[in-house]
Amino acid sequence: MRDAPPPPCGDRPLVTLYLLSYNRERTLAAALSGAFAQTYSPLEILISDNHSTDGSYKLITERAAAYRGPHTLTLNRNEANLGLIGNVNRAFALARGELLVINCDDDISHPDRVRRLVEAWLAYGRKPTAIASSYAVIGPDGRERSRHLLPRAGLATTPRDTFLTLPNPVADHVGCGAAMAYHRDVFRVFGPITNPRVVDDQVLLRRARLLGDLLTVPDVLLSYRVGEGESTRHTTHFQETVQWLAWSAESCAQTVQDLERVRDRLGDAACDALRQALGARLRRTLREQALYTGARFSERWPAYRALLDRELLARRDQLAFATAALLPRRAAEPLIQTLLRLKRAADATFRRSARRAGESP
Repeated sequence: MRDAPPPPCGDRPLVTLYLLSYNRERTLAAALSGAFAQTYSPLEILISDNHSTDGSYKLITERAAAYRGPHTLTLNRNEANLGLIGNVNRAFALARGELLVINCDDDISHPDRVRRLVEAWLAYGRKPTAIASSYAVIGPDGRERSRHLLPRAGLATTPRDTFLTLPNPVADHVGCGAAMAYHRDVFRVFGPITNPRVVDDQVLLRRARLLGDLLTVPDVLLSYRVGEGESTRHTTHFQETVQWLAWSAESCAQTVQDLERVRDRLGDAACDALRQALGARLRRTLREQALYTGARFSERWPAYRALLDRELLARRDQLAFATAALLPRRAAEPLIQTLLRLKRAADATFRRSARRAGESP
């Protein structure tokens, strides 16, 4: 189902809000309601279903047929499940907007989300290639648990080379990829993501930073659901770390490949320096993988020794986790989980103290 795109309204660009769907019938209705309630126009709402086997696509078609709002609706159902990355590639290929706003099928966009992102983007001359907002964290029941607040409005100040080689630029600068929007050049210049084993938000944000700047908007514009899906599939911090390291290594390798697409823009010297820095990051990630997954101490110990540098020593919590990972997994897993609980308790105490200090006259 694809209607003709509306013409641009003055200086307002056509924007695509793309909603990725797969077997989330229970949370999909709220996600659709949030998308349909957007106050910005002109807006294309693109819903790409990854061959759901529950009632998700039936719900999508019913809600689309009943929709009488101002936005253009584009529906896609993949003939077979393409995997997450395949569905992301399909959505980017179908999208017609100049700016592309992500919406997962278990998250809820607030009505003014697209409008505020576009206003911030236009205020910076349409130059930022990625935009992130603050977001509320909700549980499976939809109740708010916390908020992830970005500290200020403006462009990220981290130099590009440092940004691209961070272990997790999404976590460091945004919090989660679900609260992002991207300029369509992120797909037009680089093409589809070729590695199905990557984390899409890490690849997309690094691509955006290769092309331009990250703009942050402090407004809370999304309700991000935890307790379901990829973000909480693993039960312990040890398991999450093992999975994240695998994703991180693959995502870093994808960025090395993506560099060739912008060599003419950045120049040979800059691209070669970035390739060398990303290669060092990839080697470090592979050592971390060996530390966490090595079956024998003789495999884990050399990886641990190779990781003992300023980066690790400067982060005492990560040093504690890495040291615990030297133990056999049956001992390391519960110990790391205990260390994580202690860290979270200490962080919560610090935040409460900071709030009290801020409220003092």
